[in-house]
Amino acid sequence: MNLREKQMELSHLLEGVAEKFRGLRLPRVIGDYHLRLPPDAALRSRIADLVQLIERMGSVNLDAMREHDEAQKRFTFYSEQKADLDQALSDLEKAIQ
Repeated sequence: MNLREKQMELSHLLEGVAEKFRGLRLPRVIGDYHLRLPPDAALRSRIADLVQLIERMGSVNLDAMREHDEAQKRFTFYSEQKADLDQALSDLEKAIQ
């Protein structure tokens, strides 16, 4: 019964990984990883360079798209308001003349 419970937990974990990482099949990835040759010095250097590059880029702003949409809506709203004010100012100047 304990073995069956552990197998179910493993199955749920594998399904969670596949769902979170868009269909990634962990047993296949692990098997592929172990078939690779160990990294040589050049590859380790490249990995270190890429890690530094990722660290310099900083964290990803997951709300950037939502913030951009909100800023675009505000820009549109204020642009329309400015156009209305410009038209009102023009009408007022004509009325004064």
